[in-house]
Amino acid sequence: VYREGLNFTLPSGRWSVVEACSGVRYIIASVTVGTLYAYLTYRSWSRRVIFILVAAVVPIFANSARAYMIVMLGHLSGMTIATGADHLVYGWAFFGLVIFVLFWLGSFFREDDLVPASGPAKASLDEVDQDNAGSSWAVLLTACSTLLLASAAPFLAHTLFSSAQPEARELVTLPAARGSWRNAQSASWWWRPPARLAGQSSAYYESGGEVTGLYVQYVDGTIAGAEVIGSSALFALEESHEQIVRQEKIKVQLDRVDVIVDEAQVRGRGSELLAWSWYLIGEVSTSNNYEAKFQEVRARFGAGAPGAYRIVVTTPMQSSLADTRSRMQEFLDDHFPQIAEGLLQAPTEAP
Repeated sequence: VYREGLNFTLPSGRWSVVEACSGVRYIIASVTVGTLYAYLTYRSWSRRVIFILVAAVVPIFANSARAYMIVMLGHLSGMTIATGADHLVYGWAFFGLVIFVLFWLGSFFREDDLVPASGPAKASLDEVDQDNAGSSWAVLLTACSTLLLASAAPFLAHTLFSSAQPEARELVTLPAARGSWRNAQSASWWWRPPARLAGQSSAYYESGGEVTGLYVQYVDGTIAGAEVIGSSALFALEESHEQIVRQEKIKVQLDRVDVIVDEAQVRGRGSELLAWSWYLIGEVSTSNNYEAKFQEVRARFGAGAPGAYRIVVTTPMQSSLADTRSRMQEFLDDHFPQIAEGLLQAPTEAP
């Protein structure tokens, strides 16, 4: 096997590991049915928790076995099996087998057929009345809480969406070159960061004979329901000419603050690039989707600055990865404060 990042080659053909191969769906489905099975089959909380944990761990190993099985089926059949729709069918069938084995093993420790220990022969009428009164108060309290939450939901929704500023078809202005950098008209590479929305501005900067690209993606109102969050780790589409050789999260400095960003080494069409990607939500930089969504919600309630952007910086690979990272860090040291200030002042309200 010849492996290069998320791509590997066998004598029979080439394979790539995409997001759908991660096994997240296996874990979600297994934990869901495992929780239901544990609730119905066991009485003690210790056994329920243990079974749920097992249901979360087993799919990780099962997904590894599934991926290996798919590749070997394709290899041994000369790439005629498990390369199309049957790829998915085999995954479903294997998942069903894994769940069956999981339930079968869990049945050896079942407690649903145990007879509960008998209590006092007969409770007094006063105790029964007290239990009924307590149950009635609990039901009444639950009903009142539910009605209160249900009545507050429309008000919260109105506050949330009415305070959200309408997106304009804005053109983000990127800063001019500073320090030893000068503005460049274009780049020598074809690659552009893929996006799930239409708004994108770009600028190029040259120093020492090498060009560094800056891309800013944002919602411009062209695509209904589009949003920035969810695209930070998106560097190449499945059917594109580019390949992700390596991808990870690293720590960089943005205006002297350590921030975790998504890093990818992209190869294709005669070029090899290093790209960093993260979100700028108001004044907060992050590559974490959950943190970015939290900051966006805060901004809608007026607790933070508005504006949601994805920032991508890229440059051709140098002699070493460390040299390339150093060059990109130098670019951000010189330009990120102006980038953040410009985006913070960018119009987010339609005229």
